[in-house]
Amino acid sequence: MHDVYKSKDVELLSGNFRLGPSKKRVTIAAYYRPCIRTDEDYLTKSKEEFAKIRKKNKRNIFIAAGDFNAPDIDWSTLTIERNQYPHRVSKCVLDIVADTDMEQVVNFPTRQKATLDIILTTHPSFTMRCKPLPPVGKSDHDVVLYDTTLIPSRPRPTKRKIYLWHKADSNGIKEDLRHLSKEMETNTAETATIDRFWSYFKERVQAIIEKRIPTKTNSRRSSNPWINTSIRRAIRRKQRAHKKARRTGKKRDVDRYKRLQAAVRFEIKRANSTYLEEVISADYATNPKKFWAHVKARGQESVGVAPLKNQDGFLKSDNISKAEILQSQFQSVFTTEDLSSIPNKGTSKHPALDSIKVSEAGVRKLLLNLRTNKATGPDAIPAFILKTGAEELTPLLTKMFQRSLDEGAVPQDWKDALVVPIFKKGDRHQAANYRPVSLTSITCKLLEHIIHSNIMNHLDTHKILTEAQHGFRKFRSCETQLIETVHDIAKNLASEDQVDAILLDFSKAFDKVPHQRLFHKLDHYGVRNNTLKWICSFLTGRTQQVVLEGVHSSAGPVTSGVPQEDLNALQNWEQKWQMEFNPSKCNIIRILPSKNKPPILSTYHLHGQTLETTKESKYLGVTITENLSWTNHIKNVTAKGNRTVGFLRRNFKECTMKVKSATYTTMVRPTLEYASTVWDPHQENDKQALEMVQRRAARYAHNNYFEKTPGVVTNMLNNLGWETLENRRENNRLMMLYKIKHKMVGIDEKNYLHSSDARTRGDGLRQQQDFHKAICNTFFPRTISNWNHLPTTTTSAPSLESFRSRLRGSSPLQPPVGNP
Repeated sequence: MHDVYKSKDVELLSGNFRLGPSKKRVTIAAYYRPCIRTDEDYLTKSKEEFAKIRKKNKRNIFIAAGDFNAPDIDWSTLTIERNQYPHRVSKCVLDIVADTDMEQVVNFPTRQKATLDIILTTHPSFTMRCKPLPPVGKSDHDVVLYDTTLIPSRPRPTKRKIYLWHKADSNGIKEDLRHLSKEMETNTAETATIDRFWSYFKERVQAIIEKRIPTKTNSRRSSNPWINTSIRRAIRRKQRAHKKARRTGKKRDVDRYKRLQAAVRFEIKRANSTYLEEVISADYATNPKKFWAHVKARGQESVGVAPLKNQDGFLKSDNISKAEILQSQFQSVFTTEDLSSIPNKGTSKHPALDSIKVSEAGVRKLLLNLRTNKATGPDAIPAFILKTGAEELTPLLTKMFQRSLDEGAVPQDWKDALVVPIFKKGDRHQAANYRPVSLTSITCKLLEHIIHSNIMNHLDTHKILTEAQHGFRKFRSCETQLIETVHDIAKNLASEDQVDAILLDFSKAFDKVPHQRLFHKLDHYGVRNNTLKWICSFLTGRTQQVVLEGVHSSAGPVTSGVPQEDLNALQNWEQKWQMEFNPSKCNIIRILPSKNKPPILSTYHLHGQTLETTKESKYLGVTITENLSWTNHIKNVTAKGNRTVGFLRRNFKECTMKVKSATYTTMVRPTLEYASTVWDPHQENDKQALEMVQRRAARYAHNNYFEKTPGVVTNMLNNLGWETLENRRENNRLMMLYKIKHKMVGIDEKNYLHSSDARTRGDGLRQQQDFHKAICNTFFPRTISNWNHLPTTTTSAPSLESFRSRLRGSSPLQPPVGNP
């Protein structure tokens, strides 16, 4: 260890060392705050000492540990929840975490019920394990075992064939596809059945790909894609100059090497800046995958699949074994359907879905809207080819899709899937902690879209689906469901009624749908004849293979599931239809009208288990609590937002302000605003907690973390053009109300909105007269009040875009005062 530093003012010791084959530079710091040292001077010096060490070693992996004596902090939300010590003590520790770009990784108590001993690190994703061990000697603190790696786990890239799409002969591709289309119009033998039609089409298209698109074989992925040919040439020139300077020792040669070295550094920095502006600012809307790939690389996360435990508990690290273990895991969740007891829904009263007619205009639109970076399925026909040859392929694909529908048959290629495992959370060595993502034929997905649209139109036209269902429906979303659900709960609370909200969770819902029962229901609701026959063919005989770092598992059948997209009565329903609830993830929230009213203590059972009653739970990504307060939800989103700002500070610190601003608006602000129409806070402390995240982000964007001049952050916000989050939330609520009034979302305005009798203008809305606190701060009462204060020129806007523009004109930018 070298560069050992011992603070004279606080109990802080640090040192540097290098570890591993790559000689990673690591800074370790140990800190102790005596219980009696709660004075402002000691706390300020602690922050200054940490900042000084971090600044001096800003490129190092930084790990700080010790007894910080801060039991009042809730580390899951980064908030101060208790008052054992003065508020300034906990704030000091939280400031240290924020100012040094670190995260705290100890998530368990270390002395009785308090987390006193903590570990801070700049690289939380490197953590392998963190767990308590019994105290040593006379200490009453648990020992914290912290195991970390210094190099992220990354699979070694396999040799692969890369198509150079940017060098494709687009005109040649279009000409070849035009010839193919004409040929297949007259070649009736090759289009006699859908299987022959597809096989011949696929074979010819793959030949066109090989003919018209150059390829190269690559076994490594460049970690620095901004290093272009010109820079590589300059690097080689610099290296030759370095060798010559070493060999001759002449001043002229040494000076030439230094000039070339400086020039290379300048060109790399400029290329990196240009690349980041393209990826993060310009390319995000059209190519988000490129942006997220860069974020993943910056974050140095461990990627890929770790060694996995097999059925005997032994770790397997070779790719073939891991692929087979994952294949077994993914297949184990399928339902073996009991065909002897398929329920009968009786005589159907629903009309049959009309025969689906595929139009050239619809197919052309789907082809032109394809994203060319979409992952290719097992048929190896990429979106690039389909989109490039949209005009030439439209008649041919229209004919193919109609043939498939008329025959009620699906080619086997369209039933095969390549499955990519994605790590969720938990132990990386357990296959159950990976979820499957299926890659299927893009061509087939186009026809799936056509069939899905026709079925949904049929269900909507004949009002077959309940109005309470918002998922997977046009003009509806999680947000619209939350608005109506929360309003309904609040109305009951306003009537002094208790609400028992039971949150149910299906076990592997998409993988367990039993096919024959699904077919019976579709038939009952009018999806019959060739359309039902096509769906039966589509879901019968499906196979999947796990693909992992260039190797494939054996193929396995898919026996259930669909491609991704009173409790006794519920239990009877799941048994009847062979779906399965997961009781361990189901819970109850008792939402009470007031603290003074004693709760009705009902007990609910599922599968013989008593469902757990909790004080809060997440519903569609929003934390619902027993008093319908949004404070806990705001704590959760601000904690997540602050962690992401810390990630950005660590990994994008050398970027331009424009790039940093784009990373905030892309990665942080959506977290702070998800479904905010539902939970927009009215309490000042909640509002300020959200604004503080944005203010920290403004400091990050300007690379100015320590200046405390009054108004400095307000000026930063104005310079960035960031509107306050409070204004944005109000505008989002008003835009949602505009959508409801103009039937742009699936919320029936007749249930909530009524014209005002007291106003002369035609667009005023009557305010609800219920002033119970549970309902007066929900979406409709608050937003109606805001709406009625808008000028008529705004509320009468002819389009949503016009309304948004006029709304911004009436909401001036007013950043809040105060410094983070």
